[in-house]
Amino acid sequence: MAASTTTSSNPSLDGVAQELVDKIVDDLDLTSISSLRLACRGLGDRCCGQRYMSFFGQQAVDLTPESLQRLCLIAAHPKLGSAVRVIVVTAVVYDTSELERMLSTKRRRSHEKQGVFSITTEPQADRGELDEAQRNLDRLISRRREQQEMRRDDSDVRLLADALRKLGTLDSLAVEAAVDQGNENQLFASSAAREWHPIWIRACQVYGIVMSAIARSEVAIHTLTIYNKSLRCSVPTFDVNELLPLLESTNFTAAAQQIRFLALSVSTKVETDAQKIADARAGMSEVDRAYYEAGMGPMRACSRTMIRRLSPKTTTRASPVS
Repeated sequence: MAASTTTSSNPSLDGVAQELVDKIVDDLDLTSISSLRLACRGLGDRCCGQRYMSFFGQQAVDLTPESLQRLCLIAAHPKLGSAVRVIVVTAVVYDTSELERMLSTKRRRSHEKQGVFSITTEPQADRGELDEAQRNLDRLISRRREQQEMRRDDSDVRLLADALRKLGTLDSLAVEAAVDQGNENQLFASSAAREWHPIWIRACQVYGIVMSAIARSEVAIHTLTIYNKSLRCSVPTFDVNELLPLLESTNFTAAAQQIRFLALSVSTKVETDAQKIADARAGMSEVDRAYYEAGMGPMRACSRTMIRRLSPKTTTRASPVS
C-alpha cells in the first residue's frame, strides 16, 4: 500500500536550510534583508548573519534628532550594537544663500561643461521651480532652527553621549563637515559653501558637542579624527583651549587614555560674533569683498588687512597618542 503524502498549501520558510538562507541573504541589500526578516518570524534571527551585521559596522550621524535617536536604538540593541565599530559625525551647515538669491531674482543657475570650461547661465525660473525652491528654503530654515534648539537644551550632547555609552568601544570616530543647499538627500563638501564663516562656526559647535559627549560617555575610542578630510574647515586653537577646563572637569581624561591616533585640523582664531562680522564686511572695498565671498581668504595669504582679520590660517595635526 503506497504511503500517503501531504503537501502543505502554505509552506513555512522555517524549514529552509540555514546554508540556503545565508546564500540568499548574501545577494540582498539592507532593505531587502529587513523585508525578508519580516516575512516570517522564524527568519528574524536566522537572517542576522555576517552579511546583515556588516551594514551596521559604520554609522553616520548628522546630529538631527532622527539620526541621534536611530543611533541610540542601534546602540541599545543586543546584537546590532556590538557590530558598530565606526561612527562618522557630520557638522551640517544649512546654506540658504542660493535659494534666497533664486527667489529674489526669479532666476535659476545652470552649469554647462564645454571641454575644459564651465559656463554658468541664469535663465528665468518657472513657477514650479520657484515653488520647489521655497519648499527647500523652508526645510533648511526649519533644520537650522532645530539645530539651535538642540544646542540650547543640550539634547545633542545628551543623545550622542547616551549612544556612545551604550556602544562602549569604537575603532574610530570621525568628525567632518558638509553643506546642505536645499537638494533633498544630497550634501556637498564643506568647500561648496558660498561663505566660509558659517562652516567654521558650526565646526566649532560640533567639535564641542562631540568632545563633551565623549567625556560624558567615557567611550573607548582607538582613532579620533576631527575635520581631517574637510577642506576650508578647522577648529581654532582658541576654541580648543577654551573647551579644556570643561573636559578636565568631566571624565574626558579616562576616555582619552584609549585613543591611539589623533588627527585634528586647527587654525588661528575665527570671529563668531555676527555683528562684528557684518561691521568688518561693511568696511571692505569691492575687491576685498569679492575675495572674501569667493572664499579665497582661508586658502591663500592676502596682504589686505580686512581679509587677514577675518580669515584664519589652517593646519592639520595628526599624531599617534602614546
